[in-house]
Amino acid sequence: MPDLQRDAGAPEARVALRQEYDRPNGARSRHALFEFDCSAERWRVLSIADHPEPRGGGTAFGTWTGESEWSYIAARTGTNIPASATNRTILKFVCSQ
Repeated sequence: MPDLQRDAGAPEARVALRQEYDRPNGARSRHALFEFDCSAERWRVLSIADHPEPRGGGTAFGTWTGESEWSYIAARTGTNIPASATNRTILKFVCSQ
């Protein structure tokens, strides 16, 4: 289960995701920062860092920082985000706060 943290008080929610798993590249956990635009029902990635140990332990590798293109979560014509997608669930959670 991802561990979510939300910065409150802004129309755009920034969410830190800490997720644990075993990946072929040796990563056992990932920290990711997403930005959700609640009014437009969209999200983008701001940073990702894979870690060799659970809970972000060890030296990060496979890092990326920037601003990805916005992806729309709303039920729109042409959206490629299924209704059951994790980011749709996160959007509903953070935007209801």
